[in-house]
Amino acid sequence: MDAITYLTIIVFMFLVGVLATMLSNKFRIPNVIFLLLAGIISRAIIVRFEIPEIPSIFIIITSIVALALITFDGASRFKFKEFDTFSILGLKIFLIFLVLCLSVITPVLIILLKFQAMFALIFSSMMTATAFEVLSIFIKKDNLRVSELLKTESILNTPFTVIIPFMFYDFFKNLSSTSVYIFNILEYSVPFVQQLIIGIGSGIFVGIIIFKFMRKYYSENISPIALVVGVLTTYVLAEQLKGSGVLAVVVLGFFFGNIHVKKKPILQEFSSLISESIEIIVFLLFGYFFTLPNNMHLILMSLLIYAISLVLRFIAVTLSLTNYSLKDRIFATLVTPKGISFVAVAITFLAYKIFPDYFFELLFLVFAYSILISTFVIKRTSFHQIEERVRK
Repeated sequence: MDAITYLTIIVFMFLVGVLATMLSNKFRIPNVIFLLLAGIISRAIIVRFEIPEIPSIFIIITSIVALALITFDGASRFKFKEFDTFSILGLKIFLIFLVLCLSVITPVLIILLKFQAMFALIFSSMMTATAFEVLSIFIKKDNLRVSELLKTESILNTPFTVIIPFMFYDFFKNLSSTSVYIFNILEYSVPFVQQLIIGIGSGIFVGIIIFKFMRKYYSENISPIALVVGVLTTYVLAEQLKGSGVLAVVVLGFFFGNIHVKKKPILQEFSSLISESIEIIVFLLFGYFFTLPNNMHLILMSLLIYAISLVLRFIAVTLSLTNYSLKDRIFATLVTPKGISFVAVAITFLAYKIFPDYFFELLFLVFAYSILISTFVIKRTSFHQIEERVRK
């Protein structure tokens, strides 16, 4: 496949993404839904007219770039000096929800769907991802206190819901199918810890070099590009040294978000713009590759697993939000859409080509449930709020 074909794919994706976003704004529906549908339709067209499929190298490069930039953007929004009551509550919900998912959903996947331990743990940790910004088209009408809390939780859990699945992957990839005994686990813990140390060290090393200059100097043309190059350099350096590239980018993001950098708001706006542009391609790829399964058993199991996750979410919310009303707790339970971090991780694991198809089919179904239910609940909430204002 030549360069023009690659360029055609990119242009086509951005064109479809722009059209999908325009339709979402017109019909007040999250653009994620239109992007997924566009991806599914694109796949059908390619198959119908025997057009060459998207090459794997394009998927791998796109997933790596998207994962690095999106992870950095999410981590950079985590500011220790702005840690307030909402931040504590959001982090508490996430941590309790994470523990519950790992403790309950993992054995359910292993028993009912015969998942390997690695796949089950990765899937369970991904279930904790939330992205309230997916519903940003409705947020302006929602002045609920719980809405602000959910937005804060989304910002806080993004870096963790990206790095935790890769931590499980990095640990288990060193284990053979028979190396599940405690002695083997302890033996392979050493290289796993080394990966973490290298990842942290790479993030700090690149951060010191780049941000040392950015603290004093700013160039309208060079600084934004230097930031993106720094993010990708951090990921590549950590991976080349056999460390965790995702962890390195998370550390770099924390670094950037919590130190003084000249014209930081402009740089953050540029970073978010790049991330949002890449999101279009990632969501399209998600729809392109992950279609609805024909296996009715898997569909029923997906409904069961999602229902279990909602119960666990309600428990986490109830334990954390003791001073909130039942209505607010139900709202915080149901409005948990999965977003770009969830999708970027899924696309990256797809590129590894070691995960079974039913793993991704299950991810797609859970993603669809979360978007549809969250959209329905928040639209109903917005409607009732407007209706109450009219009555008053």
